[in-house]
Amino acid sequence: MSDDGIVRVWRVSIGDRTAASVAALLSDDERARAARYRFDRDRNQFVAVRGWLRRLLGEYLKREPADICFGLGPQGKPMVVDANVDLRFNVSHSGNVGLFAFCRGRDVGVDVERHDTRVEIAELAETCFSIAERESLRALPEGAQSARFFQLWAAKEACIKALGGGLSIPLLDFTVGVNDDTDGWTVEMTTAPGDRGALVVRRIDVPPGYAGAVAAPGDDWDVVVRDLE
Repeated sequence: MSDDGIVRVWRVSIGDRTAASVAALLSDDERARAARYRFDRDRNQFVAVRGWLRRLLGEYLKREPADICFGLGPQGKPMVVDANVDLRFNVSHSGNVGLFAFCRGRDVGVDVERHDTRVEIAELAETCFSIAERESLRALPEGAQSARFFQLWAAKEACIKALGGGLSIPLLDFTVGVNDDTDGWTVEMTTAPGDRGALVVRRIDVPPGYAGAVAAPGDDWDVVVRDLE
């Protein structure tokens, strides 16, 4: 599949009803994994996320969702096991919000974070944010720092997921700059870890109390966001 310059992101509300609607699409291994969750909430989130991923991949690949086989790439990133498939995807969920990102011909990372008042923002920023990011956070009024913190956090997580390095890419090793504009906020990676190439990160509109972002290499792509019913 050729790169068409579009990153497609789907938003979904994760809940018991959502899980029930897609549970039949899971593989036997996934059902066994779901059964090991101690709490119903966690089990239903896993079922809903994996079921919707299968349904969406089935639509994009013109296949039965239950027949899709997953594997792991070199850095442990999930992928479809098929040499003829160049559809990249990434998934994130937090609280009751799930995001599914798909792109042809280029890697993609997506992240959603629920605002958590229990998080010690200043302390965590010292260990995970670059100097420039910490300075931009401290420059804001105290009441605005929490929302910006989670926006930056979602952006940085989307970056490392797009790069495929996971925890091997320290969050302190790169900087993203947040710019407020008419579309909300846009994040551009100004220092790419390990010379892996430039990334652009864009905000995803999510419900109040959450922050969302999607990242992909280059600046020649647009994002289209839709809701799953």
